[in-house]
Amino acid sequence: MRRISIGLPVVVLFLIAVLTLASALIWTSNRYRQVVQTENDRRLEGFAKQGNTLPSLSGHSIDGAPFAILPAGTEKFLLMVFRQDCGYCNQNWPSWDRILANGDIRQSAVLYTTDDKITAEYNQEHPYIATTKTLLGAAPKFTADLRLSATPQTLLVERGKITGIWPGVLSSDEVEQIVRAMKE
Repeated sequence: MRRISIGLPVVVLFLIAVLTLASALIWTSNRYRQVVQTENDRRLEGFAKQGNTLPSLSGHSIDGAPFAILPAGTEKFLLMVFRQDCGYCNQNWPSWDRILANGDIRQSAVLYTTDDKITAEYNQEHPYIATTKTLLGAAPKFTADLRLSATPQTLLVERGKITGIWPGVLSSDEVEQIVRAMKE
């Protein structure tokens, strides 16, 4: 039987080809991760950032009286950001209703919207609006600066800092997380 001899140049070329292929796969994988991360960042662009300081918010209450939130002086509260014309907000209301059903949490919760008024129909569909502090008509620029333009958002604010963010429609697990966080 004859032995086939593979010369050193062939082995070197084979190793170079393998290393080149491995490098290309790693580069492609890293590039894909960067694209996915960029897409996720873009998707969360309108949402608040954890750790940001929430300055005073001012607008008016449902009955038209001036109303302000002074987060720095508040130990802990829940800020629920919505718009009446937001379909995801409407999908999220059953979750918010479950959270607000707890009277202690409702006392330290604030509903926040850039809408200037709440329609009677919307108020009827979401009865906790009438029994929860609701801030209406905040300046759109102010809302954009705080990254509160994407809705719905549920924020946990402690001593003026955003310590918890739940963007979008809440799952049952997230509702439980929020209730636990508010009771701690």
